[in-house]
Amino acid sequence: MTALFLSTILRITPLHAQETTRLGIWVVRDQLTSTAKIDRMIAQLSAEGVSDIFVQVRGRGDALYASELVPFSELITEKYFDPLRYVLRKAHEKNLRVHAWMNMFLLWSAEDPPRSYRHILNRYPEWTGINVADRQDGFCKRSELLASGTEGVFLSPFLPDVTEHLKAVIEEVIENYEVDGIHLDYVRYPNDLYDYNEYGRAKFREEFGIDPFEIRRVARDSASVSNGVDMGVYSAAWDQFRRDAISDFLRQVKLMLVKNPRTIALSAAVKPDIDRAADYYFQDWVSWVRNGWIDMVMPMNYVRSTNGYEANIQSILARELAPEKVWMGIGAYNETRLGIMTKTMVARYRGFRQLIYFSYESFLENPEYFSAIREALNTYH
Repeated sequence: MTALFLSTILRITPLHAQETTRLGIWVVRDQLTSTAKIDRMIAQLSAEGVSDIFVQVRGRGDALYASELVPFSELITEKYFDPLRYVLRKAHEKNLRVHAWMNMFLLWSAEDPPRSYRHILNRYPEWTGINVADRQDGFCKRSELLASGTEGVFLSPFLPDVTEHLKAVIEEVIENYEVDGIHLDYVRYPNDLYDYNEYGRAKFREEFGIDPFEIRRVARDSASVSNGVDMGVYSAAWDQFRRDAISDFLRQVKLMLVKNPRTIALSAAVKPDIDRAADYYFQDWVSWVRNGWIDMVMPMNYVRSTNGYEANIQSILARELAPEKVWMGIGAYNETRLGIMTKTMVARYRGFRQLIYFSYESFLENPEYFSAIREALNTYH
């Protein structure tokens, strides 16, 4: 941000913006492992004017709540402690809205496999994604995945067993806990080299008459035409086919929540670069918003440079999405106090009335970040 732009914002007539700005915080699961940690978190965030907390209760195919479907998180050592239930009780006493933050297609990211035999990775490794080299995540070590540019083991969005399982996991939470929202993360592929699972390939062959592996082979050979056929058409169709698998899953989740007698908001953390989200991760979140399949998205705009941060914002604004549908995500883990203040002011200046910060742990280490947000909001009109 230029000094001129910052000074322009500061000259605007002050307004008590915190009265009209909704503030959210992502709370990572290691801050939910004891009553003492949760008590401290609730007290601090409620005192600082935060309205919504997004608590990570499903990290790696596990649960920080009572579940009959997935194993209890290895982070929780107290046998009968239910972090989500405790958070809900304490947060609702302070009028804080609680969103259950649940990682979806990312299943595991440690080098050693899960200890519990109930974990999906141990029970159904064949449910995992397959990359263009025909390597399946569920049978690889983390070091092998990282070497190929994949951050962990991902489930295949094409498999009905996978999507039905994930929907059942979400349904279990909304049936047993008075959450205000379901917040989905990793609703995407690891990268554009996935997913060549046989089920998805077979469906694509049935519809288009060609194996996606053949499309990739031709692309690798830098050819645009194979046997007189324009492969670019098939390549675009395969990309859209993968986007549709993710979008259809999200649509099914939304329909499930709508059927619940309570009003439960559906949100998702998404990649902030719209084009890269759609073309590399096959996460077409603009369509989710426009089609009403989601109540709100949180672009993870954690870019350190203000120019990159602003570029993502301008791209989002160009889509003319309803303002209430977008919460601007701001990274705190890689910022200074001035950076937090600046990013907050830019977001509000550009019209975003909902802001969310990653993550609470950074505010624990740097409590002065809260005063930076207050100053930013009090100088904005």
